[in-house]
Amino acid sequence: MNGTDCLQSCRQRGFSLIPLRQRSKVPLVKWKDYHLSDKDFLRFLGQDVNWAIRCDENFHALDFDDKETYSRFVKENGQVLENAPTVRTSRGYHVWFKPQKPVSSFKSDGIEVKGLGSLVVIPPSIHPSGAVYHFEKPINGKFPEMDIEGLLNVGAVTP
Repeated sequence: MNGTDCLQSCRQRGFSLIPLRQRSKVPLVKWKDYHLSDKDFLRFLGQDVNWAIRCDENFHALDFDDKETYSRFVKENGQVLENAPTVRTSRGYHVWFKPQKPVSSFKSDGIEVKGLGSLVVIPPSIHPSGAVYHFEKPINGKFPEMDIEGLLNVGAVTP
């Protein structure tokens, strides 16, 4: 899946795309309530920008900043992640999912849950280090629905 296809697929799924500065995680717009118009999408698509999705009730991500934590998590929970789109980042992985219950962002045991109101950088973005975000497992159908509190064995997390 090339970069434009990824962005189009995310738009078709209703995700809130946010343009970011080139090789950066800094938004180019006031993103909290921003809704990308078709006109702005085409304008930013013609520029050298990075992209993110704003997390909402239908999209969260697990952020693994190291391969060991990711490998351990996959070994323990592989069946849950079977259909989860997975993005290679500069240091680790982002695993995309639909939360059974949306939560605010939090960290637990080396894993950051990107929840309501967070931004998740997506392909074809380029990290400030020069690493290119790319899919290890592309978007393929419906996202897995996860009970993130149960999966990470954490108490109730409020939005």
